Amino acid sequence: MSAVTARLRRLVAERLRDRLGVHDDARLPRIPAEGVVAPDVVLRRYRPEDADSRLRLESSPGLDRWDARCRSATTRAEFDAWLAEQQRRYAAARGPCSLAVCAPGAPDLLGDLTFWRLRDRWNSVELGVAMLPDARNLRWVLATGAAVVPWLHAQGVQRVEAHHVVGHDAACFVARAGGLAVEGVLRGVFPQHAGDGTTRWLDACAHASVAP
Repeated sequence: MSAVTARLRRLVAERLRDRLGVHDDARLPRIPAEGVVAPDVVLRRYRPEDADSRLRLESSPGLDRWDARCRSATTRAEFDAWLAEQQRRYAAARGPCSLAVCAPGAPDLLGDLTFWRLRDRWNSVELGVAMLPDARNLRWVLATGAAVVPWLHAQGVQRVEAHHVVGHDAACFVARAGGLAVEGVLRGVFPQHAGDGTTRWLDACAHASVAP
C-alpha cells in the first residue's frame, strides 16, 4: 500500500469516526469483572437474570418524565437486545454504560447507574442514577455516588458531572453529598412534556467533581 493510499484511508476513517461520534478519547474506564465494589454498595455489569427487575424499573413512574426520547423496554426480547448492546459496550469501553446497583452480598437489582463521556468537555463523564420505587431512599443513592465518583477519578477521569432540575432539593442534596459541588444553572435544558403536546424547557442545576 502506498503512503498516499494509507493517508487517504486514514482520512476517510477519521471522517467516519466524526460522523459516528466514535473516537478513542471517548472511551470509558473498563468495568472490572467483579464490578465497582464498595463497603455499602456494588455496581456490577448487568446479567440475564436482571430482566424482570430491569423491566420493572423501566416501567416505574417518573423514569421518562423529563426526556421524550426515553423508550422504555417492556418485553424480555427488548431487554435481551438492550443487554447485548450493553455487553458490547462493556467490551469496547464505550458509553452510555449502565451498571446494576446492588447491595453487598445480594444479587437483586436495586437501581441503575448510567454514565457517558461528554465529548464537548475534555476527559469529563456525566452520570445519572435511577432506583426502583422501593429503593428510592438516600441510603442507596448516596452509596452509589460515594462509590462511583472516586472510582472514576481513580481511573483518570478529570471531571464527573451531574444535572438535575432546578428546585429538586433532594437531587441537589444527593449530588452535593456525593462530592459534586454546585457550579451554576444551565438555562432551558430539560424538556417537560405536557399532555396537550406542548413542551416547557426547565433550568438545570449543574454539579461537578474535579479530580484532586
